Amino acid sequence: MEQDWTIVLDIAYLSILMGVASVLKRIITPLSKILIPNAVIAGFLGILFGPEVLKVIPFSYDRLGNLVYHLMAIGFIAIALKKTRRSSTKSSVNTGFLISMSYALQGMVGFVVGIALVGLFFKDLFPPFGLLLALGFAQGPGQAYSLGSQWEALGFTGGGAVGLSVSTLGFSGPPLAE
Repeated sequence: MEQDWTIVLDIAYLSILMGVASVLKRIITPLSKILIPNAVIAGFLGILFGPEVLKVIPFSYDRLGNLVYHLMAIGFIAIALKKTRRSSTKSSVNTGFLISMSYALQGMVGFVVGIALVGLFFKDLFPPFGLLLALGFAQGPGQAYSLGSQWEALGFTGGGAVGLSVSTLGFSGPPLAE
């Protein structure tokens, strides 16, 4: 029986890149001052050493996309295991309404921006790509990658990669104070 170790090797490469990013952030002072997450630095290193530029690390973007998609469950489990404070029902309903409205607003703004870009500048652009803004910024990489990958069948070249890129932009903002 033949074993396929590509997933294990991908995780090992990602771990090494995260370690190198952490060390670089400690050594290079400006990196620690501008609040760039280690994962974003590791991602840029992965692009640099990956199959497109220096060809040192044999990544497959499809495998990495699937890995991100499936491992998001661990993040959601960790969030669910977090101890929460009791709050009133009224504030929970208000928060849920505010979150739903912000998702809808992001989707509408992204859709309008996408349609405007198609109409004014980029005629070959996939028109509803702007909806990935709401998915990437609010729902995370799993949802953005999933929808982008499904749109590839409709002609959106590199849709999964675009979804992951948008979600990286959405997740890499400054950390929230607790």
